[in-house]
Amino acid sequence: MSWSFRQLAQGGHAVGTVLLLLALLATSPAFAQQKYAAKGLVLAVDKEHRTITISCEAIPGYMDAMIMPMEVRDLRELDGLARGTMIEFILVADIEHPYVENVRIKTFDSLELDPLSARRL
Repeated sequence: MSWSFRQLAQGGHAVGTVLLLLALLATSPAFAQQKYAAKGLVLAVDKEHRTITISCEAIPGYMDAMIMPMEVRDLRELDGLARGTMIEFILVADIEHPYVENVRIKTFDSLELDPLSARRL
């Protein structure tokens, strides 16, 4: 026996209603994006267009290493960034429009701060 969406929506069968709800949830924006922790080198900062160009390390299971311009939603994410800055960030892989959030400058620890450690290497 086949059921129409109208019959399912009217509550004719609990299983059909659950399936209908799952289908609706799967198309919602919350399910349309994934978040990935990423690292990269800033190549350019464009505050006017709210973008940074990043030489990004590979993200396992999502993409190979590549150079790409990425949008930021909050302009404050670009504060303190300049060409050559190493960063860590969250790549939000939104189906319609990917963007970067939670940008953090990655500090570089020089072995020159402790020359004895450098000699041990």
